[in-house]
Amino acid sequence: MAQTPTPAPAPILVSIVSDVNGQATRVDAHPYPMCQALGQAAEIAGWAFVAAVPTVCPVRPLPDHWIACLRYRAHPGETLEVARDIMDIPMLAVDIDAFLQTHVFAANRPVILYYEWYIPTTVIALTLALLRARLQGHSPTLCMLHRAKMSLNRTHATIWVMTRLLRAILGSRHLRLFAENERFVQHYVNWFGQPVQVAPIPFGAPVVSCSDPAWKREVADGQLVCWWPGKPAVRKGELVVRKLVGLTGAGAERLCVVAAASSQLAQVPGGPRVVLVEYQLDRASYLQTMAAADVLLMPYTPDIHSWLTSGILVEAIAAGKVPLVATGTWLADELERFNLEDLIVDWERPDLLAEIARLARDADVRRRLDIMRTAYLAFHSPAGLAQLLRGIQ
Repeated sequence: MAQTPTPAPAPILVSIVSDVNGQATRVDAHPYPMCQALGQAAEIAGWAFVAAVPTVCPVRPLPDHWIACLRYRAHPGETLEVARDIMDIPMLAVDIDAFLQTHVFAANRPVILYYEWYIPTTVIALTLALLRARLQGHSPTLCMLHRAKMSLNRTHATIWVMTRLLRAILGSRHLRLFAENERFVQHYVNWFGQPVQVAPIPFGAPVVSCSDPAWKREVADGQLVCWWPGKPAVRKGELVVRKLVGLTGAGAERLCVVAAASSQLAQVPGGPRVVLVEYQLDRASYLQTMAAADVLLMPYTPDIHSWLTSGILVEAIAAGKVPLVATGTWLADELERFNLEDLIVDWERPDLLAEIARLARDADVRRRLDIMRTAYLAFHSPAGLAQLLRGIQ
């Protein structure tokens, strides 16, 4: 009687978060929610999961299967700091290698390594660690998520060289390239010379009830909370928002603009109420603010944001909020896909305040947003990421 073959072990999904720089819980610190989403995706897929994070990672206690083992802190910016960063490459390579040997390869499972949010020096360290692993006979599959529009500068040239070298080390079948923006796909195919898939931005999750943030007491009954999230910057629409809070007239009394204290926005007589909050919100405070908002002000400039994606947009849609964006951006492209051109705002229109109030309460806009939300919860979510990963086994 033939024996039933032993089923193959489920893969282990691996995240190496080398570039967290000690800021893992900040609102603008992408690696923290991304690492959480990878763990959730692995659970959905029925896989094991493990993450290597820096010893300076401030998340305490560490989530299950997060291991603080990388003696590394990024030194971006000035020449001396970059030099220190480069000098740390051998140490980081040794730490990644030790992590892989102890916590990954010893499990005797197929290995899927998902790598994103990196800089050239950390890619070099990973390449050295994977070279050693390959020489020892291990065959991990590396998924690299690229985000930037590549050009012939030193940073992108280094990433190009390392990506080509990784393909030579691992083999083309074991190197998978991903992009979050459809516009990038052909660009990366031309740049790297291999297929590229669109990956989810897996921050979409059903709204979880939470308590109101302390600042909500400053909002008058019936006012719409319009949140301008993140660090104030021109590319984030700073000039537009400054002009908006200076407007008076119809609709002004119905709006409350919430922004980072560092913006130094000030309320004017007859204008919208202004509430200032900390920019460096921890994750819990960020989610409270998202839950308390009605509208997200996202008048990002198209010079950069025609290529850059936005995790905040994904979270806003998943939370059922109304995002208002500018033409020519990835955010506008996404809204157009769901027939939500109404939310691509002419920020110079004379009745801007009244238009914001109207859009926030428009039943047909809400209906189309619900359709987009359903699609986002399926794709831009840990479940969507799990489906993508299952396809590359």
